[in-house]
Amino acid sequence: MFLEKLFSRGKKENEVIGEITKQIKLLCTACGFFKTALETDNPSLMRKVMDIERMGDAIRRDIISRIYEGAFLPYLSRTIDHTFYFCYARLTH
Repeated sequence: MFLEKLFSRGKKENEVIGEITKQIKLLCTACGFFKTALETDNPSLMRKVMDIERMGDAIRRDIISRIYEGAFLPYLSRTIDHTFYFCYARLTH
């Protein structure tokens, strides 16, 4: 039973994984816009990057909230949270 719970994904876990997937896609989109904005010196694209970052921040806060609301086992929540912050920091800096 313990291992079943450890390796199974419920509704909350699937929602978090879906949000993480959205966050990664959003980061990739922002990187593409940022690269193009730098190459073309386009302020409009820079504003899009800022808008995407705001959306990404909202998704990140939602992910963290869902983890603390019970997604994944309680003893894994902090590890997943720290891993997410580490990945987010590496992708955005």
